[in-house]
Amino acid sequence: MRFVSSLTQKEQEGLRPLVHDSTNHRERMRAQAILWSDKGYKLKQIADLCEVDRDTVSKWLRRWEQDRPSGLKDASRSGRPATLSLQEKKDY
Repeated sequence: MRFVSSLTQKEQEGLRPLVHDSTNHRERMRAQAILWSDKGYKLKQIADLCEVDRDTVSKWLRRWEQDRPSGLKDASRSGRPATLSLQEKKDY
């Protein structure tokens, strides 16, 4: 079983707004996973709730332990950035 180390009150207060207000869905999901882990949810439970693999959740927890809030952000990726414009999104 893997859990995050106990969160401080300040860390909990910093994560809660991310869960509700972040514009990045993956960041919201990671923040929620950290909060659930702090409450004692097991990897499998968090993975089921987030509909991801338990290895993915384990990676999120590890990144949190190493980098704290900056570990919730998406890692940089190689390749060309997306070029879909707002107008094209509206056409879908």
